[in-house]
Amino acid sequence: MFGGDVDRLLLTVTKYDRQRLRLAFRDAKSPRYEVPLAMNLPDSLSAPRRPEYKVHVPARQPGGPFSLDVFHGRRGALRMLPQLTYSDQFIEASFLLAGDDVYGFGENNHDSFRHDLEAATTWPIFAVDRAPGDGKENLYGAHPFFTAIEDASGRSFGVLFLSSNAMEYKLFRLNGSAALTFRTTGGILDMYLFFGWSPLEVLRQYHVTIGLPVLPPYWGLGFQLSRFGYKSTDDIRAIHNRTRAAGVPQDVQYSDIDYMDQRRDFTVAPERFGDLAGLVKELRDKEGVRVTLIYDPAIAIDFGTYPPVERGVQRDAFVKWADASLVPADQCAGCRDYVVGYVWPRNKTLFPDFFRRATVEWWTDEMRRFSELAGRPDGFWIDMNEPSNFGTNMERPFNWPSNLPPWSLKCPNNSLDSPPYPTMYGNRDPSNESKRISDKTICMSTKHSNDVFPSSVTAPRPKRPRRRSHRVRSWRRRPIGARPDRDAPAVQELRHYDVHSLYGWSETHATRVAMDAVLSGRRGLLVGRSTFPGAGRWGAHWTGDNTSRWKDLKRSIVGLLEFSMFGIPHVGADICGFNGNTTERLCLRWMQLGAFYPFCRNHNTDNGVDQDPASWPSVAAASRDALGLRYRLLPYLYTLMFRAAAYGATVVRPLAFQFPKRPELRGVDTQFLWGGAVMVAPVLTEANITHVEVTFPPGGWFDLRDGSLARAGNDTAVVGYDVPLASMIPVFARDGAVLPMQPNASTTAASRRGAFTVAVFGRDARGELFWDDGETRDSLAAGKFYHCFFHFRRGQLTMLVDKAQTQWLQTPLVERLLFHGVDAAPATVTVDDVPVDSADVHFANGILSVNVHMHMGKDHEVNLKAA
Repeated sequence: MFGGDVDRLLLTVTKYDRQRLRLAFRDAKSPRYEVPLAMNLPDSLSAPRRPEYKVHVPARQPGGPFSLDVFHGRRGALRMLPQLTYSDQFIEASFLLAGDDVYGFGENNHDSFRHDLEAATTWPIFAVDRAPGDGKENLYGAHPFFTAIEDASGRSFGVLFLSSNAMEYKLFRLNGSAALTFRTTGGILDMYLFFGWSPLEVLRQYHVTIGLPVLPPYWGLGFQLSRFGYKSTDDIRAIHNRTRAAGVPQDVQYSDIDYMDQRRDFTVAPERFGDLAGLVKELRDKEGVRVTLIYDPAIAIDFGTYPPVERGVQRDAFVKWADASLVPADQCAGCRDYVVGYVWPRNKTLFPDFFRRATVEWWTDEMRRFSELAGRPDGFWIDMNEPSNFGTNMERPFNWPSNLPPWSLKCPNNSLDSPPYPTMYGNRDPSNESKRISDKTICMSTKHSNDVFPSSVTAPRPKRPRRRSHRVRSWRRRPIGARPDRDAPAVQELRHYDVHSLYGWSETHATRVAMDAVLSGRRGLLVGRSTFPGAGRWGAHWTGDNTSRWKDLKRSIVGLLEFSMFGIPHVGADICGFNGNTTERLCLRWMQLGAFYPFCRNHNTDNGVDQDPASWPSVAAASRDALGLRYRLLPYLYTLMFRAAAYGATVVRPLAFQFPKRPELRGVDTQFLWGGAVMVAPVLTEANITHVEVTFPPGGWFDLRDGSLARAGNDTAVVGYDVPLASMIPVFARDGAVLPMQPNASTTAASRRGAFTVAVFGRDARGELFWDDGETRDSLAAGKFYHCFFHFRRGQLTMLVDKAQTQWLQTPLVERLLFHGVDAAPATVTVDDVPVDSADVHFANGILSVNVHMHMGKDHEVNLKAA
């Protein structure tokens, strides 16, 4: 169809274990590019015992059509249709899928979490610097993974199409069945399949395979404040001080490219930000607030005045043209055969090749040098790493100096930069100005020298705990990055055409390596924009340059749910919106929702109105309430992050995945869960700004605003709530949960000093608490943490200590027990058979409060004895 047809394919079926399967379709005659992503899979293979799946390839006549069936149990999960096209730069395969409830694929600006099969929309996947708009758009990262719920039992499967070329997918109906067409423009057709009896089990398998996510520092779960356009360090101080004066907690302060000298990495603007190091130390040492600085990959070509570029050239650290004939005639002096672009600096730029070990070492060295200059900031924010380039193939970039002759990066007209099938993004996207696949980025006809990947993934090999008998212990972690020199892979030349969507992923890895070298054993916070499967091993993600509008407020929940699927649990949107001007009421409702993003940051553009919470008294009040509840729940959220880092569990969940046997919940994407125990129901529309319809799954739900029982029943129910602007949005705890909590405070450093409250919901409940020092990098690997379980049944609360390392707890005490859903006050309460003084026992409105003094280094038993 597009030339270079492959007439003979080799199908390799690899059965890794009972729940994981690979189908790889390769050219039987010639090797082709394969994604250099190391998977966490068994090193040696033996036939799995009783696999949940079966692969069936029907017999066919020579030259006849090929088809393939994959069964989950006794029922078909996926059928590959005969219409398979396989050529040099175009692969297309179509499938029938079990079930109508399909989720995932990205990064796109989806308006709903569940795909609309009736719409039959074609979506592109290709990393690009583009603010989410209203079209069918590819965004910053590439995640060709989906999950489908097969039937009413909740049985599910997932598929990763491991490709980093430009891709498309279309979900639709074919003869009444769910169907998928997948296209990629290079490499091989490489499918990893995952099976489970629920979507959460499928996702656990997927996360373990691509690499378990990094545990964020505890302070990285606090409220974070940022904007593009701070004028000086004094401006930042003023915003921080008014945030404090308004009583709004804050743990992290950002600075965008404003702090840089001429917007160049590893520099400080001397007049406006000359005391940046002093600000970093002042906020950290006096206020308990950490500073995060931004870094862009593009490096200015200011030879003679900018040492980082000169040191980079010495290490040959930059992306090159594929061959010398492509180097432009007007190539800048000193730029060798590197591809030259233009981004934020005042001069042209080069682009680091993060696939090179020498580049990773150069990047680490520059980070180390700059860290000393900047006061050792704790956070690293990497942006523009699709990679972004301004004005590619146009007359000039939008920000090109008006006093200079027009110039821009021009890409050649060949099969890489003008491929036979440029995908929907390349020629059907109205926002693609040049109508070429290289729009807004560097040319596809460039190359990388790979001696870093495939690499060992950061992957513990945990045993899943079963109550007390299976203790959580330390485990070996495989190293991040390249193997030792004796094991170093040979240098592999990679075309940017093939690895474009891996650029941000490779920079995230390089930055994590640099952080580990710079931070002296501390974990640090790494936040990146362009991601790919496995990026969660190294950092967090924010969903990019959204807009201050109600549509983007609602859409942000879809982004949370999808990136939770993609293995990046520490995720959030720019609260109150990045582009445009927010309004007081929109920002109020967004701060209430954003208080429950795992990554909780307010950020906006340089020409927007101030939108930090203290900008309006009403927003400040709403933020105090919402963030106050967040901070009280941080021990629970941190425990969820531990379960994600240790076992591949999800942190943010859709109702459908927690209750997969309830088909009526499969389209709900206006509320979400933290783990399985806390449900958030935000206000999402201006038309109903003081009302929300809450969908309650079966069971009991307690309102965390006042502790009362909000709903109990065996069916799903929708209940309307009036939520005045001065009121907190509804947040609920699930019957059966035990939540560890601490008093809220102005920072996590302060809240961590508090004693614990254990809140029990219902008559049969359980929970757990994970705790470490909050920022040591190897706390899991070294077993340096505290861990306990809580069980409540028949009036007895048991606290079972699994790892009694209480040195990580600044106040290792449980000082309060809250029992929700109690019918009547007990006659006595005992702790370890010792009666509690009646003055410390209070009962009202179904809530029993007990003041206690339980040291957390040992087991405890609390009994509520009926009258």
